Amino acid sequence: MIPQADISSLSSSSSSPTPLWMYDVFLSFRGKDTRTGFTDHLYAALIRKGIITFRDDEKLKKGKSISKLFNAIEQSRYVVAILSSNYGDSTWCLEELAKAVECKELMGQTLIPIFFHVHPSEVGNQTGSFEIAFSKNEQAFKGNLEKVERWRAALSQAAGLSRYHYLHNGYTKLTILQVFLVATFCRYESELIQTVVRNISTELCQTMPSAFTDLVGMDSRVKEMLSYLVIRLNKVRMIGIWGMGGMGKTTIAHVVSERIRAQFEAYSFLSNVREVTEKQGVVHLQKKLLSDILLESSVSIHNTYTGISIIRRRLCTKKVLIILDDVDRLEQLRALSGHNWFGPGSRIIITSRDKRVLIEHGVDKIYQVKPLTNNEALQLFNWKSFRSDQVGEEFLELSKSFVKYANGLPLAIENLGTSLFQRSLEEWPGALFRLKERPDKITFDVLKVSFDGLQEIEKKIFLDIAFFFKGEDKYRVTRILECCYGHCPVIHIKVLMEKCLLTPFGRKLWMHDLIQKLGWEIVRQENPEAGKRSRLWLPNDIIPVLVNNTGMTAVQGVYLNFQKNEEINLSVNDPFSEMKNLRLLKIWNGDFFGKANYLSNQLALLEWHECPLNYLPSEFESDKLVELKMHSSRIKQLWTGDNFLLRVFQYFFNGVHVVAANSGNFLNLGVVAAAIDDHFDEAEGGFRTEGEEGVSGVPGIMSRMWIQNPNRCADEYLDGIEDFIHFARSHNPGETRIWCPCRRCNNMLWETIETVRFHLVRNGMIETYSTWNHHGEQLDIGLSSRATRVDNVEPIVDPNEQVMDIILIVDNLPCFSICIDE
Repeated sequence: MIPQADISSLSSSSSSPTPLWMYDVFLSFRGKDTRTGFTDHLYAALIRKGIITFRDDEKLKKGKSISKLFNAIEQSRYVVAILSSNYGDSTWCLEELAKAVECKELMGQTLIPIFFHVHPSEVGNQTGSFEIAFSKNEQAFKGNLEKVERWRAALSQAAGLSRYHYLHNGYTKLTILQVFLVATFCRYESELIQTVVRNISTELCQTMPSAFTDLVGMDSRVKEMLSYLVIRLNKVRMIGIWGMGGMGKTTIAHVVSERIRAQFEAYSFLSNVREVTEKQGVVHLQKKLLSDILLESSVSIHNTYTGISIIRRRLCTKKVLIILDDVDRLEQLRALSGHNWFGPGSRIIITSRDKRVLIEHGVDKIYQVKPLTNNEALQLFNWKSFRSDQVGEEFLELSKSFVKYANGLPLAIENLGTSLFQRSLEEWPGALFRLKERPDKITFDVLKVSFDGLQEIEKKIFLDIAFFFKGEDKYRVTRILECCYGHCPVIHIKVLMEKCLLTPFGRKLWMHDLIQKLGWEIVRQENPEAGKRSRLWLPNDIIPVLVNNTGMTAVQGVYLNFQKNEEINLSVNDPFSEMKNLRLLKIWNGDFFGKANYLSNQLALLEWHECPLNYLPSEFESDKLVELKMHSSRIKQLWTGDNFLLRVFQYFFNGVHVVAANSGNFLNLGVVAAAIDDHFDEAEGGFRTEGEEGVSGVPGIMSRMWIQNPNRCADEYLDGIEDFIHFARSHNPGETRIWCPCRRCNNMLWETIETVRFHLVRNGMIETYSTWNHHGEQLDIGLSSRATRVDNVEPIVDPNEQVMDIILIVDNLPCFSICIDE
């Protein structure tokens, strides 16, 4: 609900269309009573509030025509009649009032009477000074008494609109009943003037057309913002509006301020604080703030600290509404809006892309601007592209494609829609294709501001995530980036979130589609030659670089993802030989022919689906390698000879996912996975008995195992789990404990491998299985006893033991862990 000022008693009685007014207020007054006093002060206050006011020139009434005054009344939204003791003496004043009553009835103007040292009954009944004045008028207009009666009727109507009353020592001259008959009684002129100006300003804000039209989805957002502001609270309150560039923060601040600013003594909207500070300094903003609030054309401020002192001293008693737009530094807020600088009831609205700035300044509440919904986005796009909410059927699917591209970002939707206005259907597909190649420049420039404000390390991490890790697990990404940059990147990832360049979604790292495209475009602009850019992601750029071996040391990451399998002939021996600083390598759906004799020792992520290599280059030093993925690859061994994987914590080989910490010497780990893959039969849900030779290098002694994803313990997959347990056990004699928390297994713990029963598949019945030992010999294991249930068992590893966790996923099998003693 939008808070309203108390203006219910402002008079307005027309339902006819509102004309375009030249003036907001016309002042009708008796010059000799109030011209240089009350009327002059009221006029000045209206002007200070930005209310366009007509006040007649004293010389005008010495002329021969009143038509100019009548025209001004007709063109004024309000007529304020200051009814003083000598008002009835002036036929011009009476004519003005009669004209105002006529316009009120015919054109919808609002007549606001102010009873200045007179009582409404004196005016309505023409008693007291008005009785004497009308005796003279009747004598003067004997031949035109209809005019006199029209004046009497106008005064009577004005008295019936009792609105404001000022009477010196009035409390002693009014009865209790008379006080209640007067809408607003003021004891001081200044109080009366403030009340009149505030109420007129409030109603003007509500009746004047908004500068912001064709806004979609704004009402709900403004309503939520108003609930944060809590206008009724008589204390200073600061509210932050936070969101990515182009999300509509400034527009929301404008619309909110339009609706509520009349409820404050003064108002200031400081636009583009970031840009103005960079170009003109924060002192310039301090001067503008004081000028807006105090209505002084020039304020002398020598430095930031002087400005702070002046703002605190001169605004500490004023109820103000201040909007600080696009703030990006805490120093800006400290120079413009301290918490105890303003009078009770003040509201400070701050828009920013950086949540940290708002938090550190201690705002009372932060409103996060959400993207437009699909329906809102389509409605806004149609308004901009067709100037209507209706769209031809032939345009509908293309419109949805543009809306999908913009992904709820109002700035992008407006720019795209406007650019397509009055363009033919034939032009639309080309415009969409161009967007996929390059982002809209206006949107790009706005979004890039956030990137430009990052530190260098944050820029690198942002680009890494935009290219390689969107939608990936936050902790996994953190581990990889920590190895890349030599320290934990958690703080930098948090900064990217606070600046709306990253969005957390559970454990995943997400970003807006246009933010990701921003990252791509930034890298594309690094160099016209693809091989000299820091990151490569377009197949049309990557293939020539690999085939011709033109990748340079500038290349830090390669992400090659074909929509379907593509054959790539590596005619050179070392397609990566010049990429000495390659840290991240991801290749999907590429059918490569040839060899790669060199891989960068800087690699932290090596993910190569269908890798054509039998083993990794022998000179590849894996000190920094954190994650190794080789799905459906030809890898038989990691490499020839001895090597160490000191940091690797994730392996993926041929459908087997292995996660390990501090894994030490994992010579030929690949053959373990190869054996698993070769024995696995998807159709049967288990392992085949025939396999290949040379199974070796199973790491460590398996001492504990537990299923991590028990919800997927389906019967058809459990055979495969037990087969793998037998396979692992055949290489590691000794005690192995397996624990599964799923309902099917009822929290069972098996102390030895012999107690792993066939109940996992068919109510506890076990059949004979075959597997292979590390010499390639087939093993037959017959098991018949049933598993026993052990209650209250937790799969907790003794912290004093030197162990590592290994997680395995065999294609569609459930995920389980193995703890291995080193």
